[in-house]
Amino acid sequence: MPYMFISGSFNGDTRIGGKHADPQLMAELGGKKGTISQIYTTPWTAQEALNRLDIRGWKVVSSSAFPIPYSLSYSLASSIQMPYMLISGGFNCETKVGGKHADPQLMAELVAKKGNITQMYTTPWTAQETLNRLEAKGWRVVSSCALPTGEIAWTLHKDMPYMAISGGFNIDTKVGGRRADPELMNELGAKLGKMSQMYTTPLTGPEVLNKMELKGWKVVAMGVVPSEFSVNVAKWCGLFTKIPHLVAHLPMRRNSDNHILRITCSP
Repeated sequence: MPYMFISGSFNGDTRIGGKHADPQLMAELGGKKGTISQIYTTPWTAQEALNRLDIRGWKVVSSSAFPIPYSLSYSLASSIQMPYMLISGGFNCETKVGGKHADPQLMAELVAKKGNITQMYTTPWTAQETLNRLEAKGWRVVSSCALPTGEIAWTLHKDMPYMAISGGFNIDTKVGGRRADPELMNELGAKLGKMSQMYTTPLTGPEVLNKMELKGWKVVAMGVVPSEFSVNVAKWCGLFTKIPHLVAHLPMRRNSDNHILRITCSP
């Protein structure tokens, strides 16, 4: 599979390609080519660039540090993976766990405070404590390297969950089975059926999509199947996934009568 190299940091611009880089990919990443350096640079931080590349099927295979403080270089290979985050720290010092675009909820769970000048989130936990807590949340280390500051930087990856929903324009929407997340079901106003063991919300399909979008979920696939209801009911079914800092818009349209539109999504 093809490889590419990028380099960046918590809050600075990210270099994403040289003079022979794919122009289409550079345009999708908002990259601008330097007149003298002939290197493409995007205003996104390294974490943002990794997450956006991940959506396009690229994954980290190695990383290394530059002499510039907190500057990291990554080698990526084209594949299908999910989002990344960066942390750096040591045995007995505080740990940096995010930049200016970090997930606020995750930062709160890590008891991290944002610096006024550096715009970096720091937690009082040591690197070992932070890594252990992040592992409990589903994150795993994919690469690490030593920084010139004496700290160690880790890149972590998390497999994101999926959920399936089905509904229509003017009917209730099924949003989960018996093992669905109770907190999410409660936020959607869904009730668990005693016989079906399925969660159903009185919200219509478009209403559910809008609420899920606000929570960071996006549609990744859809399909049409015959409806088990009346010929005048158009239904759809969707699979969702959740990706940090990414919101996808799904144009809704009515399908032919007696059909269900299946949608696959991911968070």
